[in-house]
Amino acid sequence: SSAETIRLIDHWLFQVVLNGFYSVDSFFLLSGFLVSYVIFKKFAKSNEDKVQFPWLSFYIHRYI
Repeated sequence: SSAETIRLIDHWLFQVVLNGFYSVDSFFLLSGFLVSYVIFKKFAKSNEDKVQFPWLSFYIHRYI
């Protein structure tokens, strides 16, 4: 019934599940900033004019 549905929606545990995508989005945002920061810091340390990024080793390292 609709009264039971409204009661379930107001429960705190349901709110955690319902609003979980905010936590996931925040995690992806922060991890993206962290990965970008580390990559740009690595490029800044390099003395070469043109730096090639090792994409294959980057993705292998991310999955391991």
